[in-house]
Amino acid sequence: MEQVVYLINGFWSEKYSVMTKELTGKSIVFTNTRERAYRLHRQLSREYYAFLLHGGMKQYMRERVLRRFRDEDGDVVLVTTDLASRGLDIIDVELIINFDVPSNPETYIHRIGRTARLDRRGRAVTLTTKSELHVINAAANLSGSRYRLMVLNE
Repeated sequence: MEQVVYLINGFWSEKYSVMTKELTGKSIVFTNTRERAYRLHRQLSREYYAFLLHGGMKQYMRERVLRRFRDEDGDVVLVTTDLASRGLDIIDVELIINFDVPSNPETYIHRIGRTARLDRRGRAVTLTTKSELHVINAAANLSGSRYRLMVLNE
């Protein structure tokens, strides 16, 4: 799996711009809170076929959203919290975007593990600030993986 980490200033508009340049195929975008997931979903829905998934939804709604996302082909985005970082088995996810960096390396590893399933190709993109980079470095050390760092607006 290819991992790319963008070192950015952290402003919403910059994150959104970088993310939309990367979006392609079946993608999952992770945020750290429901509020941020709602906001991002509303914004993305203007330009993309996007679904929203979070723990505040009733179980039947979560299952319906996952079924619809799983059944879609082509460019489709699932905006979610860490609810979807474990236990989801959707084999054709091409791209994971960490719009927000999780608070711990284990969650980061679970998030990016949603792509490149069953020997398929996958890509993980993370938008981070200098103060969050330690989580990604710890995850790389834990998993023995490497990433490419792209520095924007230094």
